This record gives sequence, structure tokens and C-alpha cells, in this order.
Amino acid sequence: MIDDWDSSLGNWGYSSSIEREMIRISDSLIATADVLKQKVEEIGNRPAALIPNAVNSRLFDAQRKYQRPQDLPQADSVSIYIGALWGDWFDWDLLVAIANHYPKSAIVVVGDYRNQCANPPSNLHFLGLKPQTALPAYLAHSNVAIIPWKVNNITQATSPLKLYEYLAMHRPVVAPDLIPLRDIPAVSLAKDAQDFIHLIGEVQNQHLPITEIDSFLNKNNWSARIQEMLNWLEISKKK
Repeated sequence: MIDDWDSSLGNWGYSSSIEREMIRISDSLIATADVLKQKVEEIGNRPAALIPNAVNSRLFDAQRKYQRPQDLPQADSVSIYIGALWGDWFDWDLLVAIANHYPKSAIVVVGDYRNQCANPPSNLHFLGLKPQTALPAYLAHSNVAIIPWKVNNITQATSPLKLYEYLAMHRPVVAPDLIPLRDIPAVSLAKDAQDFIHLIGEVQNQHLPITEIDSFLNKNNWSARIQEMLNWLEISKKK
């Protein structure tokens, strides 16, 4: 279980009965967030493994040199978001407030933009979709990576793939105070919109704990995740 489908995420055709049946007939249960683990264990009446998302460390490598993308704006600093731009969890008001508060900064959004933002500030740049292989270069030439989400049931049940990619490129991260994101190095969690905006400026002057970040990533890349899954499958067979 990778998301809380019993929400607006499941509008395309979620069925509680089908979800419960899938859990019942599965040989092994895995969830990407603690709240999902609790849910799947309650439905399945047996243990599930908590295995969050991770990073492709072969692609996202902060030690490599990346040419600055031609469409990445020049500015005093660059704050970047990479990801989905649809859903009731994305905080458009916060995104605009960030741009207004930092008029000399470029607030860059990489994703499938479809004019959801009415009258965006001139320093708010929507660059469209990019292939995953292009993303490390955008992060390498940015100052702060952001996750401008609302705090709700959907985001509290999310393991953001982008978080691991941000960290792999040694970018400080500012995000809302979501339980799955707590106690992760170089991730600053905001208690509200004002705090979020303040943290963007603050983290740019902080020393990154590179050793802690790399240690975290060694345990949170896809090679490590696959091994966790294989170990859990073996455990599940014995139960």
C-alpha cells in the first residue's frame, strides 16, 4: 500500500471492498507509511512491513558535476519543487506566498503545470515535465528544495519520493510537519505557512550535515529497499 486511496486520490475508481480483498489474498503485506501499515494490518489481521520510498543513488549523485539547465532561471537563489501539481494536497497559496516573500529569488516548479495558478508572480517559474534523468541537474543548481503541501490525511500517509532525491543531491529541504518526514537529516519541518517561508531563508545559511545525510541515504536507496523486501518475503513465508 503506497497511498491512502480512500480519499480524493481514489476518485478514478477506488473500491474499499476490492482493496480489502486484495489485502486478504496477498501473501505478504508492505506499506510505505506508518498510518498505511496500521491500516493494512488491521484489515489483514497480520503484520505488515514498513518500507518507505527510496532513491536511485546511481542517478541522483551529488558528487557528479552537472551542467546548469538552460531553462533554469538565474536569480539570487533558487527554491525548487519537483512533483505532481494536482490534488487537494498541493498548497498553491503557500507557493505564491513564497514567491511574493522572496522577489529576488526564483521559485521553480518542475511538473505537469496546467495553468492552475492564476496570475503567478513573475519570479514563479513553471518549467513543465522533465525526464527523471534531467532532474539531478536542476537540483544541483538550486539552493533549497521544497515540498509545498497541505497537512491532511493524504500527505500524512505519504512517503515522498522527491524527498530522497532532494537529499541525494545534498539540498536542504523545507516541508510541512508531516509525521513520515520527522527525524530526517537536513529536513526542516514547518508548523505553518509563515514558518515555512521563514525556513526557506534560514536553511540557506546553515551547514548541511553531509555525513548524516549520506548515512541516511545508504539505508534508503533502492538497493537497500529491495533487500528489505526480499527479507520480508522470506519472513512472511515462514508465518
